[in-house]
Amino acid sequence: MIEAELPRIGRARGYRLYGLDGRRYLDFWQADGRALLGHRPAGAASAVKAAVDRGLWAELPSVWNGRLERSLARYFQNSAGRSFRWFASEERALAAASRLLGRPVEQAEPWSLPEGGRAELVRWRPWWRGSDDRRLPPAAVVLPVLPFPAAFAPQLAVFEAGPAGEAAPAGDAVSPLLLAGLAAALAGLEAFGAKALPDWPAWRLRGFERRGPYLSAAYAPEKHAAVFARLLKAGFVINPDPRRPSILPGEWSAGEKQLAERAFAAAMEEADAIR
Repeated sequence: MIEAELPRIGRARGYRLYGLDGRRYLDFWQADGRALLGHRPAGAASAVKAAVDRGLWAELPSVWNGRLERSLARYFQNSAGRSFRWFASEERALAAASRLLGRPVEQAEPWSLPEGGRAELVRWRPWWRGSDDRRLPPAAVVLPVLPFPAAFAPQLAVFEAGPAGEAAPAGDAVSPLLLAGLAAALAGLEAFGAKALPDWPAWRLRGFERRGPYLSAAYAPEKHAAVFARLLKAGFVINPDPRRPSILPGEWSAGEKQLAERAFAAAMEEADAIR
């Protein structure tokens, strides 16, 4: 797997990863969007610590279940009539969606929907339209990518009411400390979106199409391993999966932008030479 090429990381701060050898990397992967607000998002650590101090480790009902559902209903402006369910993983959410729809389903990125079209199952990513868009895309099932930087974070699934009034499938029991962290992540999105969004460059990095902060690979998938390795050598980490987007950092210096522009151009020159 491409991820095996990543060095061992000693610490992460903001949008930068620091290897045990002291080398710094600018993070365009951001844990596939879970670190969209950085690797130490404001409020998340304190919310989780407060839940730990209360002993709320086990998967038990708590105040966070209803509190987070109400926050989600306020955040997503077109959520009326939809059901929120939590699953222990993305895989379990996909399995539940497949059972509901009666066939295996594949995820799609929000920008893959045709204008005015629908999907069976689609991700929602913050700001992909380049603005503070809080509307769920038209789909039977939506999997929002919330900025809580942990692979073990539960997956939210939002279900539309079925044509025959089918009930949304039951979710999984989730630890209150994880729900507390997700509530802080949602609050972070609200606070961030209320400000001017980051100064994402109007120029495009070579080889990628940009939508808001998201960069989709515009080259053949078989070239991705070479592009990933070349950029990693230059100090940039992109998404190891070419089907999923890389993400511009929420903050970076003018010097880092210039280095990125040159590194991405060099990576594509090398990739273009691959037959």
